[in-house]
Amino acid sequence: MISLKNYIGRSSAQYRDQVTEGQIGAFCKTLGIDDFSVAPPTFLTLFRKGEFELFQQLGLELSRVLHTEQEYIYENRIMAGDSIYFETTVLQVLEKARATSFTQFITFETHFDVERDAKKVSVGKSRTSILIREKS
Repeated sequence: MISLKNYIGRSSAQYRDQVTEGQIGAFCKTLGIDDFSVAPPTFLTLFRKGEFELFQQLGLELSRVLHTEQEYIYENRIMAGDSIYFETTVLQVLEKARATSFTQFITFETHFDVERDAKKVSVGKSRTSILIREKS
């Protein structure tokens, strides 16, 4: 396995999606939340295109990826009708080399903005950590 440290700082394209009442309602219903007026912080999980783009750029096979940690920082409300913009960056690569194995932990950070009153407003960010398993 080759080191992925050279990819620290690499970013995905910027994506834009429309937030719908149906998305928020289905997400809240799954979590057992009765108030569908505002998306819960974990709603940001739906917007992972940037991570998958970076998996491809880094040559990572999904069968070797193990999701280890997820963190959300929620700054403002996300509501139906919002246009949400997001971009993902490789934040950190940690490597552990042993005599018989080489393991890498990668942390991605995704920033989320919505458009309100003709300007972009930050609604939060997420950090996703994964472990890359060696090929058997």
